[in-house]
Amino acid sequence: MSSGSRSAEPPPKKRCPHSTTAPELTLGAPRAQAASGRYVTKGGVTIDRLVQPLADPSDALEGLIDQLDQERGCVFQSSYEVPGRYARWTMGFVNPPLAFEAWGRRFSISALNKRGSALLPAILAALQGIPALASLKADGDAALHGTVKEVETFFTEEERSRQHSIFSVVRALIDLFGYELEVQLGLYGAFGYDLTFQFEAVTLHQKRDASQRDLLLYLPDEIFVVDILSNAAWKLRYEFTVGSDSTAGVPREGAAVPY
Repeated sequence: MSSGSRSAEPPPKKRCPHSTTAPELTLGAPRAQAASGRYVTKGGVTIDRLVQPLADPSDALEGLIDQLDQERGCVFQSSYEVPGRYARWTMGFVNPPLAFEAWGRRFSISALNKRGSALLPAILAALQGIPALASLKADGDAALHGTVKEVETFFTEEERSRQHSIFSVVRALIDLFGYELEVQLGLYGAFGYDLTFQFEAVTLHQKRDASQRDLLLYLPDEIFVVDILSNAAWKLRYEFTVGSDSTAGVPREGAAVPY
């Protein structure tokens, strides 16, 4: 499972879809076109992945961009290549089931549709097991709200990035949905500069807007991918099952609000 929206050098040649060897990680560019199939994540989530080729990448991309005028989602695109830094790939999605937002040490994980509501019980159970949280509560099947403990009074430099922070929640989500051979499913969005202050107490001199988010990440369940070098395009559709909770058969939809 990947996190963020960075790009990297071109992916290696395709592997056998049934290979048990972990592919080499990149900085976010697809390593290869995935194959349809089923797998179980580190956190016990059963995922069914369907891969559908797209005949006209241009039309599909323009349609997705038009949807972003009023529906939640992201498009990440790079038209040039710099080895180790940028790759000519395009990926995007609309109407993801979940949004993870943070304001300082306060956070919410919101279901953006019924598919997201089906995932909240598993996320609640996963977060209840981590020591970094000071509070955690469920708002029905709509959202989870919590706060992260303050940083410890003393720690070594080597322990800095492992202190209690919003990234403790990010790691818990990766542990829940992560699978070593998954090439595309991940958390995508934006990280704010003020997240750096969570690792050590710093006196702030500028006034902050209390409503300003420090982090916004989405977990998509349908991802559009284009390999610009070969002009190949495909769509990945994911179904999630945890116990009796499943997204199978639940419509992929979201609120439409003009930007």
